[in-house]
Amino acid sequence: MSRRCPSMHPIRLVRFALSGFLLGVVVEDARAVDFHYEIERFQIVGNLAGNLTDEFDDESMDWDSPIGTVSEFDGALHLSSPGVLDASAYSNLNPDIVLERSDVVAPRPFVVADGEGDFTATSTWRSLPEAPGGFFAMGLLHFLPIGVTEILSVSISNFASATADAFERPPGLSMTFSTVTFDIQSQALLTQHQESFELDPLALDGTALLQLEFDDLANELGAGVSLDGGSTFLRPFAAREVQLDAESIFNSNRFLFFGDPAIVPEPSTALLLGLGLIGLARMRRPTA
Repeated sequence: MSRRCPSMHPIRLVRFALSGFLLGVVVEDARAVDFHYEIERFQIVGNLAGNLTDEFDDESMDWDSPIGTVSEFDGALHLSSPGVLDASAYSNLNPDIVLERSDVVAPRPFVVADGEGDFTATSTWRSLPEAPGGFFAMGLLHFLPIGVTEILSVSISNFASATADAFERPPGLSMTFSTVTFDIQSQALLTQHQESFELDPLALDGTALLQLEFDDLANELGAGVSLDGGSTFLRPFAAREVQLDAESIFNSNRFLFFGDPAIVPEPSTALLLGLGLIGLARMRRPTA
């Protein structure tokens, strides 16, 4: 069933929704990290797409609303540094979390709709994220009634202990199935639900795959990860209910790729920073 969204062109709504993650942009270059994630294939089987694949071999950057550094060459879509530093996305979990964002939205042909059948969306990544804050994800954005945006995503992260604690995820390599909602007008994060599962880095045999599967009859979305090039998939999480929009001229159900390594000071770093600030304050104290 079709639902009402705020009075804005749907493509602009997608861009506006993405901008909601960027309210807390900071410019502390010293906190930036180097990263480079490569997606060599994206495919949707079923639903409106039928069987649609992008192997990123034409070196034509036709994906929408890139944030940070996004490019297409050498048979891959690249999400890399420098990204846009963002302190707001997870501020409800921990104010110390800063993401370095390089994100992008799939173009118009890669859309899905409620009532158009099941689908499986799969992205193929050439390597795993590196510690201490490596993170990449594939998500599906859609609009709920009353001006709320929801993103369901499957991700792989490789967090050091401080970052893992801040995100409430296991340290080291793990996969996460996440659902977040936020208000389109105020761009405030409303809810967040995530489940994580530890991965064995020694299980990687070739490429890593992220997958989202939609059951149209049940209106449920499931998530999976493969570390052996797609031969087998880990699916440790129950599928989640999702109410996608029905088909329209400008469909709002859009896929996203995130290359968002996280930056959280380790306890020793935070302590040294605190001591440095105390020392600086003492140096600046007026003498009698």
